[in-house]
Amino acid sequence: MNYLFFDVECANSFDGVGKICEFGYVLTDENLNIIKQGIHLINPDAEFDWYVKHKIISYAIKEYEKAPQYPQIYRMHIQELVELPNTLYVGHGVRDDIKYLNDEANRYNLPRFERQCIDSSQIHRRFYNLPQTKGLKAIVKELEIGDHKKLHNSEYDAKMTLEYVKRMCEESGLSFEQLIKKHTKGKKKVARVV
Repeated sequence: MNYLFFDVECANSFDGVGKICEFGYVLTDENLNIIKQGIHLINPDAEFDWYVKHKIISYAIKEYEKAPQYPQIYRMHIQELVELPNTLYVGHGVRDDIKYLNDEANRYNLPRFERQCIDSSQIHRRFYNLPQTKGLKAIVKELEIGDHKKLHNSEYDAKMTLEYVKRMCEESGLSFEQLIKKHTKGKKKVARVV
């Protein structure tokens, strides 16, 4: 079993519909060794929300504007990643990322994202017996696993998610597969989050 840690950033989610401007990922083997990683900038073909433009994105607007639009990036890169065999998809608060991928699928008449996904933030909450999930920034700061100022770069967010998962595995002596089974009651749902 391989794991694809992934994250997306959106230019905006006006009217409740996300327009993706970044797709970042880290693909690992079953022992969480990195096989490959990367980021794809996407022209969202939409305006950038003021807050996103000034507080979130890690590249200049012109870098997104000169990138291909989602259908081209999907066909050239994302489709291969979301159709990998023997792969479980993992994200921090991944429910929103799934929604945004499906917003773009609907917007451009592309296949919907329907894969088994694990929300690592829920595993983190259960592992540390917390009353609620924590944001990625809080986890990165608390565990001192990276630079929280670099967050909201989708590749870096995927990497930091991997890093805190590795920390839980180290602390527990469990593999990620064992950690998932222990903290999700062994349930994995298609296109839903556990």
